[in-house]
Amino acid sequence: REFRLHRSGGPPRLPITGFFPPVVAFHAVAAHSYGQRYRPTAFLRSNCAGTHPIHDATDTKRSIMDQETIDLVAFDERHLDGAVLLSREAGWPHRREDWAMLLALSHGFVALQGDAVVGTAFLTPFGDDRATINMVIVAASMRGRGLGRKLMDAALQACGARECRLTATADGLPLYEKLGFETTHEIRQHQGIPTPSPADAVNDAVKLDWVGPESFPLIAALDLEAQGMDRQPLLSLLTEAGRMVVLREADRVVGYAALRPFGRGEVI
Repeated sequence: REFRLHRSGGPPRLPITGFFPPVVAFHAVAAHSYGQRYRPTAFLRSNCAGTHPIHDATDTKRSIMDQETIDLVAFDERHLDGAVLLSREAGWPHRREDWAMLLALSHGFVALQGDAVVGTAFLTPFGDDRATINMVIVAASMRGRGLGRKLMDAALQACGARECRLTATADGLPLYEKLGFETTHEIRQHQGIPTPSPADAVNDAVKLDWVGPESFPLIAALDLEAQGMDRQPLLSLLTEAGRMVVLREADRVVGYAALRPFGRGEVI
């Protein structure tokens, strides 16, 4: 399972202590269908106004200790190889190319212990009023020391007054709920080797067509209707990296999906 989370716009509810994310895939959206994400997580919603910092004596003591050895800096291309190792440790199949695509769209933050990447978080803005937080990962050896909190603080600071969304695994839910996110729905991952649909399952009332760049304005409008945020930069990268298919019903486009290389295979 994945949980989709949402947090309304406004100033971060927690003080920012430094620059310090299923996840992950943003695509395959149809106007009248449920979304799918790569990894099991949750989508949360929260209201930032009128909230107060959460203090923990243990976290504070550990934070002071860790600040002596951990640097929180802006993520750039120099950190891609270390990020791949970090995601592999977490059991995520992201390639260097997948990290690079996210970096092209986002404000990234990386936690460094010396030259080693021990934590990441990305804030992906979609226009002036929406954003998503992605790829929040902390190395196994560094967990339980408040590093995930610092990464989220940095991402929320970059988010500003935008409404913020994220997809989270069950392990990350406690932190995100403390930060004011609320669960909006669950997302289920399906993975395997696809097989053709049986002949009697074909619906003659609908038609699927592979499309090229000429259909980009139509897809962008459909995506905006479904998601409520302007994701044209993402859709442009998906058009370059993969293929787009549209669903037509009575000669009207009612849905789309993107197929691109990802991890150990392909992702929709």
